[in-house]
Amino acid sequence: MRKSNPKHNRTRYVRLLCNRIIEKIYHRQLTNQQEILYQIANENQQLLNCSLATFMFEGEWYPIPMPISFIQKETPNTVLHESLREKVDHVINQQTFTQKTDEVHITFLVQNSVAKARCFDDLYRLLPNMVPNALYDDIVLFDIGDPLTNEEIDAIKEENKLGTLCLNKMLIRDLLLYK
Repeated sequence: MRKSNPKHNRTRYVRLLCNRIIEKIYHRQLTNQQEILYQIANENQQLLNCSLATFMFEGEWYPIPMPISFIQKETPNTVLHESLREKVDHVINQQTFTQKTDEVHITFLVQNSVAKARCFDDLYRLLPNMVPNALYDDIVLFDIGDPLTNEEIDAIKEENKLGTLCLNKMLIRDLLLYK
């Protein structure tokens, strides 16, 4: 039996941790978008007099991310009523250039912080407190040494200054929009 390489496991865990933190950061926005898509699907169902509240837009199924099982007796609706196209396009492609740029900086902030942190205490010091909560699945894989010094933390925070600013701006906007 082949033994797994602990470094490989940590690399995989760090990647998973980055993805989970980013998902947590964008959870409110994604939940809000999903709710709007469900409303549009219901409106589409009523306008087209269909049995299922589904539609396809730009090759994707909505409001669910995958096609409905073919075992179901009813055929899923693929048509989107013409009057709803602009609304769906706005919901799905609503990110502005600034928001896309901010997303790049936030992703760099998370990836850089997670990559340079030696333990969860470092993550708490590098990222806003709300981010690492409930991410203690496999702390042994993440804790690889003594915590970073204050000088090292400050240097990493300086590298991530723009990402931190973008994240704080997004969190404030989310609090105002999605109370």
